[in-house]
Amino acid sequence: MSPAPEPPIMVLLGGGALLGAYWLRKKSLISAAQTS
Repeated sequence: MSPAPEPPIMVLLGGGALLGAYWLRKKSLISAAQTS
């Protein structure tokens, strides 16, 4: 039983999506705090 390794592309896409969502959320929070 050898687990099939995940494709590097899927790993990069998943990590990029998480980082992008976190960055956008953080950026929106910062901009909202500055404008108010």
